Amino acid sequence: STHQQQRLFVASGSQDQTVRIWKHTRNSSSGDDGDGVLDPLCLLKSHTSSVECLAVIPTPQRDRLVSSGFDRQILIWKLPGLDDNDDEERKESTADAAAAPSKKRRTETGTTTDTTAKYVVDEPSTRLEGAMGPVLGICWPHPFVVYACGFDRQVRMWDVKTGVNSLTLPGQAAATSISFGLGSNLIATGHTDKTVCLWDPRKKGKSVMKMRTGSSSHKGFVTDVSWCKHSSHKLASTSHDGTLKVWDARARDPLHTIKSHDGKGLCVDWWGPSMLATGGSDNRIAAHLVNFK
Repeated sequence: STHQQQRLFVASGSQDQTVRIWKHTRNSSSGDDGDGVLDPLCLLKSHTSSVECLAVIPTPQRDRLVSSGFDRQILIWKLPGLDDNDDEERKESTADAAAAPSKKRRTETGTTTDTTAKYVVDEPSTRLEGAMGPVLGICWPHPFVVYACGFDRQVRMWDVKTGVNSLTLPGQAAATSISFGLGSNLIATGHTDKTVCLWDPRKKGKSVMKMRTGSSSHKGFVTDVSWCKHSSHKLASTSHDGTLKVWDARARDPLHTIKSHDGKGLCVDWWGPSMLATGGSDNRIAAHLVNFK
């Protein structure tokens, strides 16, 4: 067939103590708005409490994932099935469906699809020890380095090869989120004391900078931070105060403050060099275009 298949994989963590990998497949001829199917591929089971954060290894294969949450476990998983041949999968799924009944879910188009994951993994490939409290933020900027933060107020770095917690940076308040700037080599963290902090992992002391804590600061918990992949200095944060703030890492005051949600701001990410997307407790996903001229 001339309709070549394009595949997208999505990872999710849940309060049901699991991590799931979903496979989305659509026909390229249908365009960006074409119909597709999102099917469960992998079920990862070893956490004993809510899974709060995930990150994928930054390699072309994207075949490893790190997860953590309220059980303090930081687990690295080898993901099976990402290279499976689509035709073989369809043959296997057809045979399985004929052999036994399967659980179904209803899609927006009214069709149903199997909710049973093809692969179930009960044990991670690596466990990173050392977190002293629930972990709320994690990032994997380099193949052999993982950073995490959480209720213990520390920013920690692990060597993935050895599993050793090789660096600990002490903070002053619980950290809710973390992001690594590849251009600046700085870590950004958001905190329950309404602040955004910058850290240099090459320096083992205090944070390099704490963003403005006065009238221009967030008025609620900072829930997420995100470095712009297209700039060494642009950083975004969102908060329970419902605002999105865009910062220049070289200055303490925000460049922009945008009222993004009627409720709490929960997450933020960059979508190109000047577009951001945020999600909030008002059940909305908002897009924001920021002018830096």
